[in-house]
Amino acid sequence: INLGLAYSLFNNLDFRIFTYDPTSGITRNTFANIGKGAVLAADLNLGYTVTKSLNFNFNGSFNYLDIKTEGNVIPPSKDLFYNFTLTGGYRPTPKWRLGANLSVIGKNPASKTFQSITQGQVNTSFSSSHELIKGKLSLTSALNNPLYKFRTLKTTTTGFDFTELSNNQSYLRSCRISLNYNFGRLKDEVRKTRRGIKNDDVSN
Repeated sequence: INLGLAYSLFNNLDFRIFTYDPTSGITRNTFANIGKGAVLAADLNLGYTVTKSLNFNFNGSFNYLDIKTEGNVIPPSKDLFYNFTLTGGYRPTPKWRLGANLSVIGKNPASKTFQSITQGQVNTSFSSSHELIKGKLSLTSALNNPLYKFRTLKTTTTGFDFTELSNNQSYLRSCRISLNYNFGRLKDEVRKTRRGIKNDDVSN
């Protein structure tokens, strides 16, 4: 088990600021060094071996942020942001390994702003690796996000007098099969030739 904690204060952080013009219906953004606040961060890593054939690992990051701006240019934000990954591995036989992965990404802010927040997402993957010829040939297959073909990410941008919603859809499901062959490695170590410089003027 590994646990890390950190607390940071910051001031004059470069923020991207969104403003809405109701006359033109246009949302504009600019940059200014007006961000200030604090963040409490925690990192957690866990590894657990159930048997020689079965093991699990957990890696997570959690951040609680208190964000403000000078002059209250944008609404203040106090929220928890997190992401974590849970992986499991199982060996039915010494030459065959099965794996599963769950990745959870919580809601997260867009680049250099806390006005735009993108919703969280969940990713899954399953893999199988089989050694066909010891130390030489292996077959690997993987299936990513089998439950959903597409994903729609929603981003919400808010100000004191407006809320803007945007959707971005992308293809999610994928699969992969690979056949790997190891051609071998060097039997002898690489020999390095040592050379020296002889100064005849000094020796005479």
